[in-house]
Amino acid sequence: MWACVLNSPIKPVWSFLMAPRRAFRRRPAPSPARPPREAAPGTGAAPCAAGGDKRPGREEPPGVGNMAAASRAQVLRLYRALLRESQRFGGYNYRTYAIRRIRDAFRENKNVTDSEKIEELVNKAKANLEIIHRQVTIGQLYSTQKLVIESPGNT
Repeated sequence: MWACVLNSPIKPVWSFLMAPRRAFRRRPAPSPARPPREAAPGTGAAPCAAGGDKRPGREEPPGVGNMAAASRAQVLRLYRALLRESQRFGGYNYRTYAIRRIRDAFRENKNVTDSEKIEELVNKAKANLEIIHRQVTIGQLYSTQKLVIESPGNT
């Protein structure tokens, strides 16, 4: 079933940054009352492979398939993990800098379509995630006073 979604025409991997948030909610599970679609007679393939679930007027770009969807999901998970880990910084300035830098880097690279370049950027982001995690852990060992801007009355 999800193979149909994964084989649909894909936007560039980084385009999720500019889209509204509601566009990335999970699709509801199909109701059990509806029977699954069958493949074209004689092909022995899944419905998407047979072309039975494609929308009219849309063609799949060459080279786009499960790999592009998987890397898009991987990039989304990595982006969320980076932001989540950056929220754990104890210092206000470190926290806001890290979040701003992550968002800017992902916006800057949102139109990258070359798979090698995407792989390189993903590996770089994974290395940065490890660095952020290490720095957050070290920062938690040494307590500091909160800044005036961080006090509850100023939010």
